[in-house]
This record gives sequence, structure tokens and C-alpha cells, in this order.
Amino acid sequence: LNANVLLQMMTDASFFAIMAVGVCLVIITTGIDLSVGSVFALSGVTMALALRAMGPMSPFATVLVALIIALGVGLLSGFVNGALVVGLNVHPFIITLGSMWVLRGIAFVISQAESILVPHQLTDVIKSSMGLSATLHPVPMIVMVIIMVIGALYLTKTVAGRHVFAVGGNVEASRFAGLKIKRVLIAVYTITG
Repeated sequence: LNANVLLQMMTDASFFAIMAVGVCLVIITTGIDLSVGSVFALSGVTMALALRAMGPMSPFATVLVALIIALGVGLLSGFVNGALVVGLNVHPFIITLGSMWVLRGIAFVISQAESILVPHQLTDVIKSSMGLSATLHPVPMIVMVIIMVIGALYLTKTVAGRHVFAVGGNVEASRFAGLKIKRVLIAVYTITG
């Protein structure tokens, strides 16, 4: 139990914790999203392929383009999940199980099952030691903490967050209260993506 080990454990778990914030929203609405890992894979593969195709760029442009592509693919995948859950009126377990396999298959096919190296400008940002030991890379952990704070504030301090709790608490009461249930569900799945 020393600071280096704890920081490294938090950094290693940060990717899962970031995904868990989104899944938390879905679970609060009594849904489930099994496709988060596949969305993560497809976003990463798409981003890496796009950066490889674009060639060398400045470090800022590389990070910006990587974020835009990865978040865009994630949001689009989440929106499709939400639209299918709401539009087909099928249990989210079935929809997200199917989309898990579809998205994983797309990631596998477009990457041709090969490892894709991302530009060193991107890895330099992620692996920045920020003045700590050269073996510690706290940037993912810092992003995790920021995302967790944003998620907590969203759920507890915003009207949209209260709508999420209301839909999860009682769908019929939420509908009678005038909440747009379909909009809330699509938004939750989109945020999860």
C-alpha cells in the first residue's frame, strides 16, 4: 500500500471506470448496455486508422482529431443503441447484445485483426508523467476523476439527471409527469456510448 502502487492501480482501472460512469446512467433507468466494450474497441480502432491515414500532424492537432473521432464514433454507436431500444421496444439486453457483436465484428474487419500503432504525439500525452515517477502515467486517472465528477454533477445537480432517476424509478409516473421517456432513454444510451 504505497502511493506508486495505488496510482498505478487507479490508472489501470481508469478505462473501465470511465465506461462505468456511462453504464451507471443506463442502469439507473433499469436498462443495460452490454456493448460498451465493443464501442470502446470500435472507437479506438477507427481513431487509430484515421490518424494513420492522415499522416503526421502537430501534437495538438493529433490529440484533437483523435478525441473528435473516438467520441464521435462512441456517440453515434450509443445513439444507435438508444434508438433501437426505443424504436423497436425490445429489451435493452437483446439490443445491446446484438450491437456488441456487430460493433466488435466491424472493429475486427476494418482493422483486419492487426495491431494499429497510434502516433507518438498521442501516446506522449497519455503517458505523460506530469512530474511524477517516470514509470507512472496519471493522465488516464485524471481524466477518470474528471469524468466521474461530471457524471456525479450531471446526476445530482441537473434537471436531466433528475429525469434519469425519475424514469428509472417509475416509467409510468414519469410519463404522467410529462417527461419525454424516449428522449431520456436515447440520451442516456448516447452518453454511454
